[in-house]
Amino acid sequence: VLVDEFHSRVGKSVRVDTVETPWTGAASEWIRLWNYRLFFEVTQAAFAEASAFCAPQAARLGLKLRTGSVKPEGIPPVAQVVDFLVAAHAARVPYKFTAGLHHACGGDYPLTYEADAPRARLFGFTSLFTLACLHWAGHISHSELATELASGGAPRADADGLGWNDWRCSVAEVQEYRQRGGRSFGSCSFGEPLQELQEMGWIC
Repeated sequence: VLVDEFHSRVGKSVRVDTVETPWTGAASEWIRLWNYRLFFEVTQAAFAEASAFCAPQAARLGLKLRTGSVKPEGIPPVAQVVDFLVAAHAARVPYKFTAGLHHACGGDYPLTYEADAPRARLFGFTSLFTLACLHWAGHISHSELATELASGGAPRADADGLGWNDWRCSVAEVQEYRQRGGRSFGSCSFGEPLQELQEMGWIC
């Protein structure tokens, strides 16, 4: 109803393309009622079920995982993120991430801008997407994905693709992964991702 009301106000100048919603047992009803691309936010208990459900309609359906919080206990452990990636990659289902990825590289960071903010290890969007791409393309195993994701570190980018330690993804592999696998991430900050990408030399 809210989307319909929005469309009635803006006319044809703007159209909603994608709707995100929590995964529930009513997923089939969502598909019947909504003619949009749908991304279901899932918890660990639903990784396998939701991936299998989305796989036959992967051009339209995908998954979303929350990867951060303003409290350390709200950040998922590495094993949970790996389980999510393994399930999504096995089903060849696209996915998004939300929260906790506004830093470019994995590492220990304050969780808010307060002077006494708690600190925790965050995954970093270039680190997470590079390692996920390597796993999607079959260059690293599940255990290697877990080990490297826990290590922090920074990927390398050049005209030939992405690199992490001795592993590489070609430009063609990155393009396939971005089209069919890891689609995007949400960030509460606009400045930090840009600044850190500039510091890495990835953008001017």
